[in-house]
Amino acid sequence: MDTVVEDDSGDYYCSLCQEERDPRSQVYYCADCKYIADLTCVIFEVLNILRGDCKDVHFRALGEPEIMVQDSAATSNAKAEVQIKALDSLTLRGIMNTLSEEDEKRLKEFLAHPREVPHELGMSDEISPYTEKNFNQLKERLFPGNLVQEKRITPYELQQKVVIVEGYMIPWNLAPILKDLFSKYGDISNESKLSSVLKGIGFFYLCRVIRSMLATRVTYATEDLLGHWFYVLNVVQRMGFKVDFAMDRLKRVTQAYFGFQASRRDNDILCFIDERKKSLSRELDELKEKLEHFEKHYQQHDTYLRSTKSSFIKECLKDASKLDWKFVGETLL
Repeated sequence: MDTVVEDDSGDYYCSLCQEERDPRSQVYYCADCKYIADLTCVIFEVLNILRGDCKDVHFRALGEPEIMVQDSAATSNAKAEVQIKALDSLTLRGIMNTLSEEDEKRLKEFLAHPREVPHELGMSDEISPYTEKNFNQLKERLFPGNLVQEKRITPYELQQKVVIVEGYMIPWNLAPILKDLFSKYGDISNESKLSSVLKGIGFFYLCRVIRSMLATRVTYATEDLLGHWFYVLNVVQRMGFKVDFAMDRLKRVTQAYFGFQASRRDNDILCFIDERKKSLSRELDELKEKLEHFEKHYQQHDTYLRSTKSSFIKECLKDASKLDWKFVGETLL
């Protein structure tokens, strides 16, 4: 059959969430008990069937032949095809909405891990503040457990369709990154005790950060980016993921970032000093020019006083010398 008809009312509802459903969308249907559920509400149970966790279960997609889910290799391609159809309408939002209360609580705990933000990177009395002491301050700010830089999931990301990579559901645009991770490091979450759904969300956060790191040149890294990358790696590390390879790389990048900042700072200081020297040199040239002008004026005036004084001026100077410290009215009486 290609449709599931509940009754002749024309209304279609999910038996699990009791919300109205689209009759054209994939559903889980039990003919014996007349149970019809929207696929997003029971996707994880369906995936367990597809993985073979439930033996001898008859399963089919609308418009497709029935298959018996077994462990034989002959059915693997058919299972994969049905699995793709089952995920066709599932988005990241759907996965987030179907988290159990326990998983949702644990995810919030991971993302809201309490941290203390230490003091800002301070300027020292030295010409350049980029010393080993300042690098240690930077490490305290950035390294896991100290700086919260959470980047919330955007509405666009929530609308992304999901695919399955190595048994984990992840948005399709991050699937190539997850495949490469498994190819190079294997399942880095295999020691985690979390549910596969919560692990998938952990892989989403990790792959999103790795994509950001792959797209950012070291010279363009910022303290905010480094803080966010360390924050997410710390989150997935506490979820039980083995991410030492990423942590080691990020610590090395942080040293390079500090080196770039130190170099830029030193160059800025040298440029500032050079510009100041040029400015002072220009001021000095102007002062020298003014000094030469006043020296010339002084010599001209001195020559005039010595050689061209009139007899009248000489008489005035003579009287000034004689009457120095005398009273004005002296000799009047």
